[in-house]
Amino acid sequence: MKPNPNPRPEADAVEPSTLYDELVAAGCQVDNHESDLYVFGSKKAVDIIKAHQATHDGFPRSVSNFFSEKPPGGWWIEVPFAYAPWWRARAPKASES
Repeated sequence: MKPNPNPRPEADAVEPSTLYDELVAAGCQVDNHESDLYVFGSKKAVDIIKAHQATHDGFPRSVSNFFSEKPPGGWWIEVPFAYAPWWRARAPKASES
């Protein structure tokens, strides 16, 4: 097999597939409790969430905001059931199916 004369590593990269992945790829500050995703309420995060809501049927509509005094302090956004690593850890492995 001949090597690709024009390698494009970005073509081999996995595209973000979940809201969590999109937020992390954009450099947003995220946290979680169990399967609930928390993201610091920056303009970038709000824009990503709104775009995700517009393009994904079944996306949780119960997104809420809360204020935290814990560092860094400020407004956070809670997205129920959207912390992808929690779900990935519980997904059946290919060898189990």
